[in-house]
Amino acid sequence: MKDNKKLKLERLNFFVIDHNYINFLSQFDKHIAYNKDEKRPYVGIILKIREYCYFAPLFSPKLKHKMYKDNLSFFKIISRKSKNNLGIIRFSNMIPVPQESVCLLDTENKSYGYKRLLSEQCLNYRK
Repeated sequence: MKDNKKLKLERLNFFVIDHNYINFLSQFDKHIAYNKDEKRPYVGIILKIREYCYFAPLFSPKLKHKMYKDNLSFFKIISRKSKNNLGIIRFSNMIPVPQESVCLLDTENKSYGYKRLLSEQCLNYRK
């Protein structure tokens, strides 16, 4: 590998994918999750690899995540203070996405608990 540039970790943002693009991809892949409604959107992060963007979905914390053995298919988000599981980012469910089908998650009308969880996930996503 010739290019040994260091990765630059930027601020973590959460995104949602346009309904039309999700419907389009669902024709080819049955593992694509739908935006349930405004209360439970399909939320994730965007990874940019060269000129391509990929959406890696974020999953809420579940007890079964504690049993997951570390591997490259997901990233556990663990609280630095309490060591509690805050959720996972699933790279194994990553999908390609055009930039015009991505928008930042709007948290304005979300509950306090949901906003707090997202905030903790942002603060604790690095190991």
